[in-house]
Amino acid sequence: MFGSDLQRLAHGLEGRTAITKLNSTQVFVGATPAKFNITALFRAWKDPVKEVHEPFNQLMKWALPVELSDEGSLAARLLQDGFKYATTFPSVAPVLLAVKYKDATYWPLVIESISKDTNAPVDKNGKFVELSVPMQLTTLAAIDRGDWDKYLY
Repeated sequence: MFGSDLQRLAHGLEGRTAITKLNSTQVFVGATPAKFNITALFRAWKDPVKEVHEPFNQLMKWALPVELSDEGSLAARLLQDGFKYATTFPSVAPVLLAVKYKDATYWPLVIESISKDTNAPVDKNGKFVELSVPMQLTTLAAIDRGDWDKYLY
């Protein structure tokens, strides 16, 4: 009886959210992580694979989670394995980055979004010879004035 009740509960929660008018207010009054919009520009002088493709692929790997679980949602895992074996956080998050630019080192950051210009120029073999890569980097949590001062040294 327990399994079927839990299954009905899981199906009833599908497509639902806990956000309400009351608890969504925190989004607007709370501090959000700091965001930095940057563009990396890769140009090939000799070897498009080493100078453009490999650096872009490394950025993509850093932007993606290390590993996503195939197990599905927590509710589905509870139905399958029960409370004893269900892991709340089965996937491995993206890596943390540090960015040194001019007078500051920004750390810890993650790549929140990254784009690839598929219309960028290519060589006769179809390899990009130049690639502009817009990214949004973000801190892991909100920062305050004291945190910002730490970036300036």
